[in-house]
Amino acid sequence: MEKQKNIIDRFAVHSIFVLLFIYVILRAVLVFYVNDEIMTKNGYMIDWNFLPFTGYVDANNHFLLSFLGGLFYRIFNSESIWVFRLPSIFAFPLFYYSLAGFGKYLKSKWSTLFLILSICLTSFFLEFFSIARGYGLSFSFMTFALLQTTYYFEEKKTRNIGLALLGWVFAIYSNLSLLPLALFGILILLVFSIRRNQKWGVGFILFSLLPIALAIMYSFHLQKVGKLYLGADSDFYVTTIHSLTELMWHTGSSWIDGALTLVFLAICTQLLFSILNERNPFSSKNIFQTFLIVGVLGVLMQNLIFGIFYPENRAAAYFVFLFFGSLTFIIDQYSWRFLYIPVFGITLFFFVVNFNFTHTKIYYYEHFDEELLSLVPDEVNGTPPATGARFWQLDDELSKRNGYPIRAFQLARSEEDTLLDYIIQLEELRPNIREKYHELHVDSISQLTLFERNKFLPRRKIKEYTLQFDGNNMFYDLTPTLRQSPIFVRCIGSFTNMNIEKTHQIIFSVEDSVTHEVYSYGGVGPLTSAKIAPDKSIKFDFVYTINEFPSSAILKTYIFNPREDTISGNIKTEVYEIIGHTTSRNLYQNEI
Repeated sequence: MEKQKNIIDRFAVHSIFVLLFIYVILRAVLVFYVNDEIMTKNGYMIDWNFLPFTGYVDANNHFLLSFLGGLFYRIFNSESIWVFRLPSIFAFPLFYYSLAGFGKYLKSKWSTLFLILSICLTSFFLEFFSIARGYGLSFSFMTFALLQTTYYFEEKKTRNIGLALLGWVFAIYSNLSLLPLALFGILILLVFSIRRNQKWGVGFILFSLLPIALAIMYSFHLQKVGKLYLGADSDFYVTTIHSLTELMWHTGSSWIDGALTLVFLAICTQLLFSILNERNPFSSKNIFQTFLIVGVLGVLMQNLIFGIFYPENRAAAYFVFLFFGSLTFIIDQYSWRFLYIPVFGITLFFFVVNFNFTHTKIYYYEHFDEELLSLVPDEVNGTPPATGARFWQLDDELSKRNGYPIRAFQLARSEEDTLLDYIIQLEELRPNIREKYHELHVDSISQLTLFERNKFLPRRKIKEYTLQFDGNNMFYDLTPTLRQSPIFVRCIGSFTNMNIEKTHQIIFSVEDSVTHEVYSYGGVGPLTSAKIAPDKSIKFDFVYTINEFPSSAILKTYIFNPREDTISGNIKTEVYEIIGHTTSRNLYQNEI
């Protein structure tokens, strides 16, 4: 009878895994990229700049994800969206069965199911396993490390130290936010290895400090250059707690603050009494509570000592995991299983509310309807339309996937950006935009809006330049340095002998000829906006808009080839004045 019961319990655990894994896979295939994924794909995976201090220095480089994504890209030789998300997809089984592994230390099978479902049915948490970000990987390896740490304290085997260290190092290299927890986890392993005279364990730990020291150095470097930008410097509740409760329960109420504070104090009290009784804060009964408290204290101390921002939403998501884990072990320990019903009911309700295959909950503001692109015509007053947006890469990536023509989609956040024919922007960032534009389409999820100019500006060609190139220079000038005034610049041509690893762009830079102050800098990258044709070429015809700047400003238009790859092609650059604008022609007749 007992054997049959265990088989039923295992069947329930495996069945839940299958259903959740199908959901994870479907979302990975069906839901379009978020901007950070595109940045990671283009900047770290395809170029394979996965190591610290290589490539563009930014917190967006989740090292292990960048390595694995680049590896799968090379194995499958494909830019399919699921290829770059495979590391996160494959991380889910490790996360799930590590989580289920804690059931060994729970008294009730219902506690095991609650532990699994309370965490896995938290929608925004589960969605990390369907996107190409390092958070899913980090949660998997953190859970694995905690399980191996628990095994070590219960069974005292040296191999569990090695596995726990491996988990912590991989967790850090997937998400630097876990550094404080990992350092604490490694410290307690070191202390107990020394106390138990486990020399191999001490050796493993000392060896693991090398990659961890590199991660710490990189973290401080990111802070120094202003790249630890996620979060805020004040109000732990607003920044960290509210960013999580709004994702989980759609509220940032002060009542929730009070309730969670009371629950946290109860967890602290329970841990204190448990330590007094058992003298072991790292027993299987206490592991989640200990790491939850250390995690909170770590965040507070980081801010106090180093001025590191309080984490928000995705950077603080591990608190959700530790909170529900703590809750499960306390309820199980005191046999308060009646509490499972309301907590699970709330979790299930919000999972159903948030269930979708259209967007990622935590990045809802990045959802990008195809109509935002398809409603833009191919021509306006004899030229391709001049287009503006948030200067993120979602528009370019969707254009590339669905075969739309290359468009500039230059940054259009300023109220002075009124020359553009079409703008894709949040109206709240451009409150006066309806003075010269009207709405064509609103994305119902992100509220991104496609605006069309009420009256298109008439334009007339006044200059034309051609360039044919074949070489590996870093710069190729498309025009002489020109005096700048409000104009449209049209680039028509093609790049030949292309491959996906080339990174050159067409740059439009406006700077002061006296002070060298840069007024405007933007560009169009062919590979981020279009697929390579069978003949290895990329053809383009787009318009870039130059606003009015001081009379001392000059425009430089050129190809920037940062890695000095061999590039070839031909480009015709046309300059269009705005008919009726008095300075356009006069200034552009004076080339420098």
